[in-house]
Amino acid sequence: MERLKQCALASTLMFSISTTAENLPEQEILEVIPDHLAYLYTPETIIGGETAHQLVANERRWENGRKLRVCFYNANPVVVKLIRTVASEWNEFSGVMFDFGPDNSWFNCMHPKVGLPEIRVGFSERGYWSYLGSDSERYGNERAPSMNFDSFNRIYNEFKHTPEEVVKKAKLSHKATIRHEFGHALALLHEHQNPKLNCYNEINWTGPGNIYDTFGGDPNYWTKEQIDRNLGFIGKTDPDYVAIEPDPKSVMMYSLPEKIFKNGANSKCVVPINHDISEKDKLIVSSIYPRKVHVDDAPTPSESIAMSYVKPAPIFLNQNDALDYMDRVIVDLSSDDVATRRNARTRLSDLLAQNSNIEVNDRIISAISLPESSYRYKLGVAVALNNVEGKVSASDISAKILKSQAASAKDLTLKNNLQKAQNKLDVK
Repeated sequence: MERLKQCALASTLMFSISTTAENLPEQEILEVIPDHLAYLYTPETIIGGETAHQLVANERRWENGRKLRVCFYNANPVVVKLIRTVASEWNEFSGVMFDFGPDNSWFNCMHPKVGLPEIRVGFSERGYWSYLGSDSERYGNERAPSMNFDSFNRIYNEFKHTPEEVVKKAKLSHKATIRHEFGHALALLHEHQNPKLNCYNEINWTGPGNIYDTFGGDPNYWTKEQIDRNLGFIGKTDPDYVAIEPDPKSVMMYSLPEKIFKNGANSKCVVPINHDISEKDKLIVSSIYPRKVHVDDAPTPSESIAMSYVKPAPIFLNQNDALDYMDRVIVDLSSDDVATRRNARTRLSDLLAQNSNIEVNDRIISAISLPESSYRYKLGVAVALNNVEGKVSASDISAKILKSQAASAKDLTLKNNLQKAQNKLDVK
């Protein structure tokens, strides 16, 4: 059973400043995720077991070895260079890697040729925030931002900086924000909510100067729900958390004002802003996503559709949207990433099941006969067809192509799937 939770996205608190007013003091304004993204379904069950150090959303970890594509909406060479350089610091310690595209370019989220990237960076929403781990793939709109850096593309552009100098000249707090949000993308939670650190019980929740009065007024205007989600007991919003040893030096730790704590400046939860990935940050990421493991012990993603956890493909009312989505899925069928191929097969199966347009279905199926059609594409289409419950509307042309491809296939896995796929067609 699942219930509605306020935990699929994480916002940056004291790393955030008002990016529309660049001259304001750093850390003055707390920015949060937009309300329309605050509520998503996540598992209610608390997961047992331990992971070395810190706080992680256990059920939202990626399968180790994944290559996560990061695309950008309305980006420019300067802001891309800044984000990819700083965020790639996580790649040094993680077996799950961020892939930002070609060195001198980037993945444009608007272009169907990039497929359906797992991390989608935008700049137009208010505040700084990110989906937690695989929530961006399970629950997010596949063609909308899963991470946001408010106005970064206006602050860092070709009129103010060059790609060569931007990393050096960017604000420390902005670089910390990038590290923080990409930490969330790896399923790391807010460290100040680590029960082992126990900041929750040190906060003034009632009485004069309580936290609701502090953050509920000017300039932040947080609701009670927003305060509870970002500063309250982690078990209520992220029941899949796993925590052992706390790390006040973590880049995932908020730099909270001393006035909200019962012991003021003497509270162990009062820390300066952490700009860099800490040693324990490195340890937790290398522990949950080990880069060097024995071959027999390597946790590789399964390519079976049964192992897919992406949400069902949307039902499209607009044909252009449907074709754009389908083009992206077709790209992903030939991905180097096993889980991406698996998820593409799941999505294609959903699309074929709901689509009655013979012309579109023929376009997908007949493409397996093209000279440039890869083995992965052919197998992906066949597996997707075989996973459809019921029949798929198609023409006699598709049936003949499946039969011909099955007869000529030398690989037994491909041959068997193509043969079975013929029985899925409802030939018109």
